[in-house]
Amino acid sequence: MSIQLNSKFCESFNIRYPIVLAGMAGIANMAPLVAAVSNAGGLGTLGAAYLSPEELRGAIHEIKKRTQAPFAINIFAHVGPDHYTNFDAVNEELTPIRESLGVKQHAQDEIRTPNHFEEQFDILLDEKVSIISTTFGLFSEHHMQKAKSLGIKIRVRSPR
Repeated sequence: MSIQLNSKFCESFNIRYPIVLAGMAGIANMAPLVAAVSNAGGLGTLGAAYLSPEELRGAIHEIKKRTQAPFAINIFAHVGPDHYTNFDAVNEELTPIRESLGVKQHAQDEIRTPNHFEEQFDILLDEKVSIISTTFGLFSEHHMQKAKSLGIKIRVRSPR
């Protein structure tokens, strides 16, 4: 009995195997792994949500140097505002745990999530990445149309 690995998913994204590298934001220097997965026939995905625009462009260039195969860039589709209404209460609860583990307590301004969405999205269009993967929501109709007009495919990932 042989196993059929090619599927509509593979055809849709022009890959050989239905294997997707998770776009893990916050992991340093993922470009070599993204390219390796794509070169092996899967879909390499760079988790770019926390990258600055300059870091994102550099990572895309590094991936392109390493592979001609399709790869995806994953960005957060929705970055809501940071809410710190309970910051002090949460810190009070976590302080004993941090102290027992020897973990430094960070100030409120040190833990803010950057929101580079518009710049990141423009870079993805400018670099003509073949696939944009989204997390935590959907792109606006405007963003979807801009990507589709350039032939860029959109892959929506849900944590559920």
